[in-house]
Amino acid sequence: MPSTVSTAKPPMLLGELIHMDLTTEYVNGKEPLLPARLEARIAAEVAYMWQVDAAEVTLQWGAIPGEDRLTDETEFRLIGRGLDSWYAVVFECEDHPAFATRMRAGLFRDVAVALRDLRPGDVITSGDIKLRCDVRWGPPVRQEPLVGGPGWLVKNEIQIGHPIVEPVAVPIPVIQEGDRVRLTWRRGMVTVSVEGFALHPAATGQRVHVQLKGRRGKSSGIVTGRGTARLDS
Repeated sequence: MPSTVSTAKPPMLLGELIHMDLTTEYVNGKEPLLPARLEARIAAEVAYMWQVDAAEVTLQWGAIPGEDRLTDETEFRLIGRGLDSWYAVVFECEDHPAFATRMRAGLFRDVAVALRDLRPGDVITSGDIKLRCDVRWGPPVRQEPLVGGPGWLVKNEIQIGHPIVEPVAVPIPVIQEGDRVRLTWRRGMVTVSVEGFALHPAATGQRVHVQLKGRRGKSSGIVTGRGTARLDS
């Protein structure tokens, strides 16, 4: 990639940004408008560092004192690792001193929200929810939470417009402890299946651990339905 990632001078640069109050204030009260290709290149750099698709990345900018000098081809450096969602971005323009700003990076994620007030004991139907695209700031987590959906059981009251997430609602298990489970692996024309018995309850989309039938070993997979799961590739 044309840009570089560096951690050579983070204390000085981050300190300068805080001192210059570039962390939250926008120029004239508006978020700076970067050249489209430049912002896309920066998003692609973040996506490369986080190992996600660039289309999932969204950026939010602090004030940029040299905004008018930026072009699609401006070189830049990212300072930091973005673990708390924040980076410092150093822009290096020809015939001008380098300047920096602070940038927040996040990911677009779908979340299910309630279309009506839901009460404890309700089983969610497709008409009770809609998907809404939200931004979760910071890098991807190791295991993304399940998005609430039809068949989930409401445990606590959920008001209209509020997200449906655990533990206020939980997926109803389609596999119970001791149930027979078929674990299947597919790759092209090749299919491999093994059977066993579930060691705990699990809902669709959750991981189930299985004691393999006639063997000492155990395995696990992602539940795809009642009595079925997908083996990890």
